[in-house]
Amino acid sequence: MSIGFFYNKLDWINRSVIKHLRTHNVNVEPININTFTLDVHNKHIFKHKLYINRVYPSSNLYSFNNLRFMLEIIRHIENLGITVINPFDSAYADYSKTESNNILEKYDIPTPHTLLFSNTESARRAAERITFPRIIKMDAGGRAINIFCANTKGEYSKIISKLGKEHLIHVEKFYKACKGYSTRLFILDYKFRYATKKTLVEGWIGNPARGSKTLPYTDAPVAVRKLGEDVAKVTKSEILGLDIIETKQFPVVVDVNSTPVFHPHDVILAGFDPSEKIADLIFSEYKKTG
Repeated sequence: MSIGFFYNKLDWINRSVIKHLRTHNVNVEPININTFTLDVHNKHIFKHKLYINRVYPSSNLYSFNNLRFMLEIIRHIENLGITVINPFDSAYADYSKTESNNILEKYDIPTPHTLLFSNTESARRAAERITFPRIIKMDAGGRAINIFCANTKGEYSKIISKLGKEHLIHVEKFYKACKGYSTRLFILDYKFRYATKKTLVEGWIGNPARGSKTLPYTDAPVAVRKLGEDVAKVTKSEILGLDIIETKQFPVVVDVNSTPVFHPHDVILAGFDPSEKIADLIFSEYKKTG
């Protein structure tokens, strides 16, 4: 019995999860999504008892096709009756900003008011009827790549042009963080584990990839912690990194990430090794497969 580990980047967290899994005396096969071939008629290619999806929306060596490809692989594995951690619903919410907001909207979980456009022309025409400021993103992506804030119609039009024609364009209402930082939660096995604060760059974006600093947040409100657990449940995400803006009225979920990235310094921030905890969760699910 063994575990298949899909990835598109073997960074510290993925290498560390694999290392900790192997301490449980289980065979782990790393599978590079960019060199994998899906044969939908060959049922024997999926030989492992469990698969883990650690394909990031932010690390596309070739194109955003590998996200669509990973979703197809997950669907096929599920059709074979094999367990996948980060199943289809969870992965789709990770790979599409709009899909995650769709799911949360269904359960009355606060998310930014969202508009989705299939092309730049349609997005430009919307400038006549929307208010500002607005956050503009690629619908699929991570690490704050191609995320912008438009304060005027003119800024909005220029940003839309920058995104190009190959992406769905996700536009959402801007929410001001009343505490001066954004909040990141780590949820594991549907339970809150720890929170951090991200300082805001240019007053609106909290992401280390854009220069934010990450600080401990030991007194995160109970309501915020519970919100994270609720999001994990409705998106079917046993492993979840969640970004929240705490406004004066209520906390708003702004990013759902079932493939959260960690670095060695996160061990100090958390007070434990997130990679080891993730590996333990994967192994516990693996044992259930018999």
